[in-house]
Amino acid sequence: MFYTERQDVKKEVKFLEETMDQRQIKRLLEEAAKPDCQSQRLNEIQCALGAATAAMGKDGVYKIEGREAGIHLVLNDLFVSTLEYEPELLPSLFPVFALLCGDRDSSLLADINWTLV
Repeated sequence: MFYTERQDVKKEVKFLEETMDQRQIKRLLEEAAKPDCQSQRLNEIQCALGAATAAMGKDGVYKIEGREAGIHLVLNDLFVSTLEYEPELLPSLFPVFALLCGDRDSSLLADINWTLV
C-alpha cells in the first residue's frame, strides 16, 4: 500500500495490482478532472493508473523495454498533457485508460466495458 505523507489526506492507493476495475478507472478520471483536485492526489491517481498497466512488473518495478514500457509512456503522457491543457476532457478518455489499465486476463490490453461510457 502507498499512503500519502500528509496526515490530513487519508487516501490509499494499492500498488502491484495487475489490473483495475473499470468503474474505479472512471471514478479516478472524474476526480482528477475536477478543478479542486490537489496535485498530490493527481499524482496518486497517476501512480495508481500506471501500476495497473501491463508495464508494472510482478516485482513492483516498471518494465523499461518492450511494448509494456510503451504503454506506460502513452498513459503518462496522455494523463499529464490532458490535465495541462484540457482537464475537463479527461473523463471522455475513459476508453483509452480502460484499455490500458482495465481488468484483463493475461493479455497486454483490456476489453473496454462500453456500458460505462
